[in-house]
Amino acid sequence: MPKQTLRGFLALTGLALSPLLAQSVDISENTKLNYKGNIGMSYWYFPKDAPKAEMPTHVGTFDGQIDLNLKTGKYLEFRANPRGIVDVYDANRRRFLPQDIYADFVTSKFELRAGYQVFSWKTVESVAHSDILNQTDPSLDFFDAPKVGEPALRSRIIFGDENPHTLEFYYLPYFTPAKLPIAGNRFDFSGALPSTTAFGQTITPNVIYDPDLNRYETPYNRWRPQGAIRYQKQIFGKVDTSVYYFNGYKRFPQLYPVAATAFTPVPGVSIPTQYAQAYNPIHQAGLTWQGTIDALLVKGDVAYIQYVNDTKAQNGVDTVRPYAQYTVGAEYTFNSLFVDSQDLGVIVEMLGDSDTGRNATELDIFRPFQNHVFAGLRYTFNNTGDRSLLLGTFTDYKKGDVIARLEYEERFFERVKVKAQFFGFATSKTSQLSSFDHTTRASLLVSYYF
Repeated sequence: MPKQTLRGFLALTGLALSPLLAQSVDISENTKLNYKGNIGMSYWYFPKDAPKAEMPTHVGTFDGQIDLNLKTGKYLEFRANPRGIVDVYDANRRRFLPQDIYADFVTSKFELRAGYQVFSWKTVESVAHSDILNQTDPSLDFFDAPKVGEPALRSRIIFGDENPHTLEFYYLPYFTPAKLPIAGNRFDFSGALPSTTAFGQTITPNVIYDPDLNRYETPYNRWRPQGAIRYQKQIFGKVDTSVYYFNGYKRFPQLYPVAATAFTPVPGVSIPTQYAQAYNPIHQAGLTWQGTIDALLVKGDVAYIQYVNDTKAQNGVDTVRPYAQYTVGAEYTFNSLFVDSQDLGVIVEMLGDSDTGRNATELDIFRPFQNHVFAGLRYTFNNTGDRSLLLGTFTDYKKGDVIARLEYEERFFERVKVKAQFFGFATSKTSQLSSFDHTTRASLLVSYYF
């Protein structure tokens, strides 16, 4: 797989740099092929000492993506949008991601799309609880994990003329498990699991990734059918709202101890040393909205989650009860506040969880944002390079934990984009995020677009 990924990346590089190829090819009178894409290099630096010697201080990756779009006739379209990632040192972080590879039949009132697809239901700046259809890859970046294309069938029906209604149906026949970060990855969160001291020895369990050990809590395993229905409507003439229902596996897994790897100091005593993934089906319903009211951009995401079957919490004792999560906020832009044509946007969002205050072991999965405020400033220069600066912080208003993010982005020479970022943690020892304190990092991404 690494050799195949590297070959694909080199082929993509050759395509991007070839001056003989146009970005649009007319195949026939009614058939046209368009393409665009990017190649890039990124570098991450982790200044804090890692809890394990095998975790790197420097991480470098090459990244390439191409978007091919073939339109034929009036209604039919084919799209391929794969992405390849090559980590310089870590083979476990090399990926080929088939993000969008589908056929699409589109009319003004009806659409039917089949194939690998990436969906987006996100309306908020920070944590989108309703954006759940795609699996993500947290081993690449735990806090900004890229989506993985899911094999799916989506149909969309639009009815009404003046203020139309949109009804969408999703069918996902095959489940994609998460590739959790493992030993040697900076985002390995084994440190979040409780250690056990027995007979003078401290046993620290590890999170592992082994597809053969993944457990699916239904008889259908990965072939368990999943589906969603979503209704969209604009209200007040400016605010786009949606309500949805989803039934399928929860994307982020629970962890269960692998019995075969347990440490047995004396007969009858078994201490887990490795944890694998377990996936449970859920019912999830929610509401999202985003739109402008005068000069104010309002946004929100509310989700209600209930397990289909009784599911134990991380402590193996309590049964997980239904819970709700929300992110609601607003953004206001001050136009030409300091300098003409340069704007300052102020973003404030509240994040919460109906299980706030409960011990983390009494919950089903990793749920760190239970009582947070996200506050951000976005300064846009509105110049030819679309230069922008973003400063954002997540603050736990109960514990005082802070996560800070500073980002600069600008385009040069029309095709080169530079993005620099700092991501830092200041957390208490009782925080679910405390095991990620060492992932404080500075990064630089340089991409060439064609």
